[in-house]
Amino acid sequence: MLNFIKNRISNLNISLVLASASVFCVRFAAAAGSSGSWDDSSGGSQTIDFPNPLGVSNVADLIDRIVNYIIVIGGSIVALMVLIGAFKILTFNGDEKKLKSGKDTIVYAVVGYALVLISKGIVMIIKEVLNAQ
Repeated sequence: MLNFIKNRISNLNISLVLASASVFCVRFAAAAGSSGSWDDSSGGSQTIDFPNPLGVSNVADLIDRIVNYIIVIGGSIVALMVLIGAFKILTFNGDEKKLKSGKDTIVYAVVGYALVLISKGIVMIIKEVLNAQ
């Protein structure tokens, strides 16, 4: 049963990634099609202007945006994992393995989120060292 659930979650993750990628591609193509311009009036030169789909102008801002997104998503995941760990603890019925599993789930979720928060600090330090604006 547990392997079935893990396989379903894995398949769901793959599906979500593919769906997100396809939505991004469709949106990018639509934006490029609506704002692209071909200029043939100056001796046959052709130019096309694409809008910046990311909304950032340098790599430091891109990394900062990614880390901020991970922090927001990680907060939801940590809350869910704490609830799962608490459920395991509440339903352990004398089974020490289930009690330990619940405690470990909570500890690992909190430690993982702490690492995500620390990563934000590391990004800020690197930006300061490299004098990125």
